Amino acid sequence: MSSVRYSYLFHHDFPSQFQTVVSIDFQLCDARMEHLRNLAQQAHELYLPQSTIHEFVDPPDPFTFYRSHICKNVPLIIRGGCRDWPASAKWNMEYLAEKLGDTPVTVSITPTGLADAVHGDKFMLPFETSLPFRRVVAAVCRKEKHIPGVYYMQQQNSNLTEELKELMSDVPSEISFCSEALSAKPDAVNFWFGESDAVTSLHKDPYENIYAVIRGSKTFTLVPPTDRVFIKYEDFPVHKFEYDLNNSIWRDVPQKGSVPWIRRQPSEMSPDAHVYQSTLEAGDLLYLPALWFHHVTQSDGAIAVNYWYDMEYDAKYCYFSAVHDLCSDFNKDLS
Repeated sequence: MSSVRYSYLFHHDFPSQFQTVVSIDFQLCDARMEHLRNLAQQAHELYLPQSTIHEFVDPPDPFTFYRSHICKNVPLIIRGGCRDWPASAKWNMEYLAEKLGDTPVTVSITPTGLADAVHGDKFMLPFETSLPFRRVVAAVCRKEKHIPGVYYMQQQNSNLTEELKELMSDVPSEISFCSEALSAKPDAVNFWFGESDAVTSLHKDPYENIYAVIRGSKTFTLVPPTDRVFIKYEDFPVHKFEYDLNNSIWRDVPQKGSVPWIRRQPSEMSPDAHVYQSTLEAGDLLYLPALWFHHVTQSDGAIAVNYWYDMEYDAKYCYFSAVHDLCSDFNKDLS
């Protein structure tokens, strides 16, 4: 909406002594919006991929990886990058069920498949419970469930090294080219396993992320941080899904506080946004740079492992924080 249109609206809604101030404020909003849009377009023209994420068949050497991807904050796909891991050959349901058996694991369950996401005007946390791994396999693969809903192992507390230690011999403890590039070890190694109805809503993380698909497929929809102008955060009260076993019904339980989150998903974004979509098949690796917005879907029974490395809080982070604050203020001005 142009500043002329804003001025027209407020001419009718405000007393005359405020009309000039309001018109100037919205002209400034329009100018700020234009600068932020120019930033997104300039980033796309100068250094971001033009249409698809860069793909390679061999891992980069640490220096090239740091210079061309970490420093530039540009994603990378390595086709077949984890195909030679023992997990790629071993991790079928029979092997995992035998290896882990009745090992208790934490699983998230929701009635819709959307966890840590906006439902209506609420931010909903998943119902979390501990189950023997065999029962999680039965729920995901054979749909044998004592609690109805969508099951997803999605803990982000290094659950592979904490709850599933028996599987660590099948995957590397770190990604060597990333560890050497960053001179760091991963902060967390996470195991992901769930149903196709489990969807990860659009969000960003302050981590350099190496994501390995072991079984099935995952589709990532990515938006660069320079496109923050096209992404609107809103504050939502926090609620949590709880399942009442006695009455066999789902309940919505209010929690303390609120959280800023993104309601709109990539398909609903402005056509001017720079959106990338790539499907990772079993054996593929994705480098997802810190602060990139991402939305994820998966095939039924997909299994993945990801390695989180703490991001460097350097100039990139400072610039993004400034852009994020400007966009947040702009959202408030128009609310």
